[in-house]
Amino acid sequence: MARQEKYSKAMIVVEDAITLFGVEGDVLPFGLEIRKALGPREIHRPNGQHETISLCMMVKNEEQYLARCLSSVKTLVDEMIIVDTASTDRTRDIAEVFGAKVFDFAWTEDFSEARNFSLSKASGDWILVLDGDEVVSVVDLEKLESLLTLARRKKLVAYSFTTRNYVQQTDTQGWIRNDGMYGEEAGTGWIPSVKVRLFPRIGSIRFRGAVHELVENSLRESKVRVEQCDIPIHHYGKLNAEKSREKGREYLKLGEKKLEETGRADIKALSELAIQENELGNYQRALEVSVRVAQLDPLNASAHMGVGCNFIGLKQFENSLEPLQTAIRLSPNLSAAYIRVSIAYLALGRAAEASPILQRLVDTNPNYPYSKAMLAAVLLCIGEKGLALATIAELRDAGTSFEPFFADLARQLRDCGRIEYAIALLEPLYENGCVTQELAVLLVECYKVQTLVT
Repeated sequence: MARQEKYSKAMIVVEDAITLFGVEGDVLPFGLEIRKALGPREIHRPNGQHETISLCMMVKNEEQYLARCLSSVKTLVDEMIIVDTASTDRTRDIAEVFGAKVFDFAWTEDFSEARNFSLSKASGDWILVLDGDEVVSVVDLEKLESLLTLARRKKLVAYSFTTRNYVQQTDTQGWIRNDGMYGEEAGTGWIPSVKVRLFPRIGSIRFRGAVHELVENSLRESKVRVEQCDIPIHHYGKLNAEKSREKGREYLKLGEKKLEETGRADIKALSELAIQENELGNYQRALEVSVRVAQLDPLNASAHMGVGCNFIGLKQFENSLEPLQTAIRLSPNLSAAYIRVSIAYLALGRAAEASPILQRLVDTNPNYPYSKAMLAAVLLCIGEKGLALATIAELRDAGTSFEPFFADLARQLRDCGRIEYAIALLEPLYENGCVTQELAVLLVECYKVQTLVT
């Protein structure tokens, strides 16, 4: 018993060390030795024990975040089931150190099959689903524990969670600025998505969909109602550009397969395919698919915006104007469409035409900080320096990190040959101390190009 207690204390220290400092050195092999002595987390059912919870995951090469993920919920779950789809890094070892039961699964190009395999290995009364690059905040643990207690009483209920998908890009539709509420925040902000993650372990509840897999349909068929909870899940996958591209390529392949199975007129499948093509930089293919979606669903503002965005990706700026303006007309709150059409006008050398559009966006959606950032950029390009700097001061006072946005915009202007706009944007920032190393380097590069041109 004394030896077991020492192992348990050592295991806690090892788990904390891996979570905080990574797996370099001897900590991982030592942790595996201790875990071998302790054994994996097991569900025991003595008389009177509360209903139990199984964490179910599918992973592949999640070494970067997995320890943080498992550490964030280890006090809440009774069992960890992890299905590994051929990881080549130390994912499996990290999972085993935390007491997970790890099962190999030969990839079948179907996310639902892997997810459902994890459900088949669970023995808890409830299922909690996370990905290896997601965490629950420490400040929400007590709230999640209360939710689990409530779920046990309600029985036939499932809970959907809002995922904060952290990103660096600021001009993506749905982007929400980080507000400092959580220490887990990353990037410049996040894109919300909602899906069920906590549900009772019932044989009829299974994931569906080879890609973008969900349990919602089977919950509905099983007459399990879904309630929304206010505990966010923090997701970091989109911050790793290479891994995000790799996952995008897999999604693209599966999306094409899904489209073949569901028919070429499946709007949802087509929309998903267009997004994947765009994210991978396949703008011509994305354009063709987006046009098809807009033809099938002419009132779909997002489809028209997709057409315009892909024209911009192809540097066909004149062609982008009409679909982007259509998107704004169909959905006046579609903030990203205003930003994109303004970029198109700048690329065409027609900055003055973007100013009223952006003012309308500021009036329509005053809480979207990058409407003001884009307006300030346009004002600088048309020579309204005083108004622009006043707007930038508002952004700074509000705590908005606008420098990455300006750097990305200046880079786009440089690349499409609008050096005069890029310099008009960067010079006042430099002169007024609103500068980063990235902005300074860009300004020097623009001066160099301007010198060569003249």
